Amino acid sequence: MSTEPRDLAIAAISRYLQQYPAATNTLEGIHQYWLGQGDALSLEATQAAIQELAERGVVETVWMGSHEIWRLAVSKADKS
Repeated sequence: MSTEPRDLAIAAISRYLQQYPAATNTLEGIHQYWLGQGDALSLEATQAAIQELAERGVVETVWMGSHEIWRLAVSKADKS
């Protein structure tokens, strides 16, 4: 298993979404609440992980007012 911060964040986000497939949050909320890493991972690593997961089609973004909200992609949630 990779110890790169982005890869650690990808694994943690994936585990979280397996456990809570209906979860939604902002980038900052994912970093703080889903990962609960505090200083262990940077916000930049979390952002890179979310972008990678979006490119893979695992997560998607929706807008609620001026807030960008991330969630499990609808196509992936249907399979859960």
